[in-house]
Amino acid sequence: MVAPARYLIIPMASPGYLFPAIRLALILQQRGHQVLFAATADFQLTLQQYGMPAVPVRNDGSPFLHPASWFQSESAPAEVSVLRQIAEAFRPDFIVSNPLTLASFILAEERGIPHINIGFSEYLYPGIQETGEAKLWRLKSITDYYNAYRAAVGLPPIACSPEDSPLIGSVYLLRSIPELHDEMKLPPQVRFIGSFYWEPAFRSIGLDHFLERNRSVGRPNVYVQIGRLFEDAPLWEKLIAALAPLPAGFVMDTGRADYLYGSMPLPANCFAAPFIPLGAISSEIGAVISSGQTTSMISAVIHGKPILCIPHSADARELCKKFVARKLAAGIFDSSEIQPQIIQSCLQKWATEKPDLNTAEYKERFLSYTDDFVYSILPGS
Repeated sequence: MVAPARYLIIPMASPGYLFPAIRLALILQQRGHQVLFAATADFQLTLQQYGMPAVPVRNDGSPFLHPASWFQSESAPAEVSVLRQIAEAFRPDFIVSNPLTLASFILAEERGIPHINIGFSEYLYPGIQETGEAKLWRLKSITDYYNAYRAAVGLPPIACSPEDSPLIGSVYLLRSIPELHDEMKLPPQVRFIGSFYWEPAFRSIGLDHFLERNRSVGRPNVYVQIGRLFEDAPLWEKLIAALAPLPAGFVMDTGRADYLYGSMPLPANCFAAPFIPLGAISSEIGAVISSGQTTSMISAVIHGKPILCIPHSADARELCKKFVARKLAAGIFDSSEIQPQIIQSCLQKWATEKPDLNTAEYKERFLSYTDDFVYSILPGS
């Protein structure tokens, strides 16, 4: 019998980071451990609803630990100071966080405790002896940002190493399956955990009305999760223009958006909100348009939906290419192809023919990783 331990959980300010952290917290609570979230105050109601103790942190101008500012070293003194105070009061045995929550690695290092890293579906860094330039560049870039962040709080730099970088953590929980990663030799700290999918209950009166109108005229619905566009507002405008003339309704989750969708009127066949979990409306959705973000890609597979990928970041492009190669998705990899006729051709084919995709097979594999298994690979379990 493992003695009860304390886990300080530090998610970035986005549902895609919060929800897998809640699932891990539930696993820990069910086994007698104590958890505490140090998170943006924006998450307070959700955390309370699911019985998660939390210290809500407010931040003027943007949420605490916002994904769009993860690399900003000028934030380090305030972020680290707040988290040090919380850790000093709670005295955790473990830190749980995400690959880009830089303060969490400092906290684990200073307190001499393990760091549990809840990763994405695409492993950000190169495998052992891997020579691919993109992932080597990403590791160097993130290490450089981390060293600048460390310097801002008076700490020395770390080395850039694919095998044992502190940025991997004590254990890196990769939300994926080996079948998506070929023969990639990963560091021993990296462990596959399948989908690790969790989402809260959800209801929106406005969305209910939108879906009812579409039902009344026989209009199919498509779920859209575009994620960050890295300030590329014209790409958002191009996508909206491409969807406007199509004979379908588009339910748009604009979480993590760093563009102002309100600056451009939405067409009548689009409904947008900062958070819409696919599971809540799965029965109404025929297909998913995804930018390659982990949550939308995994949820589409879990709910058995064909995926049209439109990636716009390097790691998302890597993941989308894997999904396309394994017949889990179709893809648009050139922004010049974001055209009504191209999108409509794909959606129409799926509406009239059974999609020739491997979704069911991969859904089974993604869901085969149990809570007991995940718990068994945690440090100290």
